[in-house]
Amino acid sequence: TYDPLHGRVIIPLRDTLGRVVGFTGRQMEAKEDSPKYKNTRETVVFHKGEVLFGYKNAQEMIRRGEFKHLLVVEGQLKAIASNHYGWPTISAGGTAITPKQIEAVKRLEPRTIYYVPDRDKAGAEAVWRNVPLFRAERLDVKIASVKIPDHLKEKLTGKVDPDDLLAAGEAKLEYQSSDLVTWLYRQTVKGRELTPGDALNVSKKILPVIQQHPDPLVRDVEIRQLAKLSGVSEASLRSEKTPKRTFTPPPRIPHQRMTPARQLCASLLKLNANQLRCRDDPAEIWWWAFLDWTDLPLELVGTLQLIA
Repeated sequence: TYDPLHGRVIIPLRDTLGRVVGFTGRQMEAKEDSPKYKNTRETVVFHKGEVLFGYKNAQEMIRRGEFKHLLVVEGQLKAIASNHYGWPTISAGGTAITPKQIEAVKRLEPRTIYYVPDRDKAGAEAVWRNVPLFRAERLDVKIASVKIPDHLKEKLTGKVDPDDLLAAGEAKLEYQSSDLVTWLYRQTVKGRELTPGDALNVSKKILPVIQQHPDPLVRDVEIRQLAKLSGVSEASLRSEKTPKRTFTPPPRIPHQRMTPARQLCASLLKLNANQLRCRDDPAEIWWWAFLDWTDLPLELVGTLQLIA
C-alpha cells in the first residue's frame, strides 16, 4: 500500500473545536522535487482552507488572559516552536489565508495580530496578499520577526525561525515588530532614496492596502504616516483613486450529498473517546454512542430503526 506521507514527520491537524480532521507530513530532508509539507486529501470533514494549526491552544491562552495578542506564522514546525516558548501562535499551513480562517481568527478577539512572514520573496508576497484580509475585518496587524540574541548572531546567520532557536537550545524567544505601513514602505524602496519608480509603486501597491481599510480614521493616520516616510505630499496621496481589490476564496471540493451513513459519521465525530464504548464480545464490533437523537433527521432515525 502506498503511503503518501512516507518519510515525513506526521503532524495532526485539528479543527477549531480541537478534533483531529486530517494530517500533514513535513519533510525530514529537503528534496527539490517534493513539497516541504504534504497534507492528506480533503474530505467531508477536512478542508485545508478552514484549518488553523495551533488554534485551540491559542484560544485557551487568550481566554485565560495570558495574552491578548496572536502570532501568525508560516508552517506548523514554526508554530510548534513558538508555542513551546509560550506564545499563542497559529499557522495556516502555508502562505495563503482564506476568509474562513479569518473568521476563526476574529472569534479569538485578539488585540493585535503579529504576522511573522518567512524572510524570502514568497513570505513578503504573502504579506501583501494576506494582511489586507485581516484588516478588512478591522483587525490590527503588525509585521514581526524573530529577534536573534546577541550571543547567537554569529552562529545563526540569514533567516532565523523559532525552530532554529529551539534547536540551538535558546531558553527564550523574543519578537521584534513594525507597523504595516513602515514595513511596506521599506519593502518598496529597499533602503534607497525614493525614485520615480518607487513613487509609482507607492501609488499602485501601498495606497490600495491603506484605502481598503474600512475605518476612515485608520486610513487618515496611515496616509499621513506614508506621506512622512516618502516625502510625498498628503494632497497627492489623497488624490490618488485606486480600485478596490477583491479577494476570492479558493475553490472547495465538490459538494457530496448527505446520506444517512455520512450523517451518522458526522454525529459520531462530535463525540470524544470517553463517550464511545465497544461491546465486550470482540466478534461484534458495534459501537454505541450517547447521541443527541434530536440532531438526526427523521429519515436517518427511520433507517436506523429498520436495521437495528
